[in-house]
Amino acid sequence: MEKAPKLILHLLEGLNYKQLKPEAAALPDVFAEALKLIDGAEALTDLVIVADASSRGGRAEVSYEAAGISKTGVPVPEEELFFTLAPGDYAFSQLLEFPSPEGLEAEIVSFLGDSMPDGKVFVRLYKEGPFETAVQLLARIV
Repeated sequence: MEKAPKLILHLLEGLNYKQLKPEAAALPDVFAEALKLIDGAEALTDLVIVADASSRGGRAEVSYEAAGISKTGVPVPEEELFFTLAPGDYAFSQLLEFPSPEGLEAEIVSFLGDSMPDGKVFVRLYKEGPFETAVQLLARIV
């Protein structure tokens, strides 16, 4: 698979999300559920999966932490606000191909490489149009 370039994204405003409660608990299963959900969603739907990535004993571990959903241009009411992707600088990559649910962890590990510290990785599924969905990876630059 061709490797997508890693860029720096300067997020000027926070992205707000309502809580999404997937039935699954493991990252590959949550990603599979998210793909089905975004496929039937309206254009400009933004779904994010929060993963925790760490290196333990020379082996990378990625686990599911939370998920949220919103629609671009539609404010999330304060009482429904689950979390905000805070303004700031992020390492960013838009994947050139959709990974399989089982291949997502490898994509995250490759994205982080050796230069990124342990921490949160945001897997963003963005419905750009009726038949176009982008898979993006973001990690806060500290």
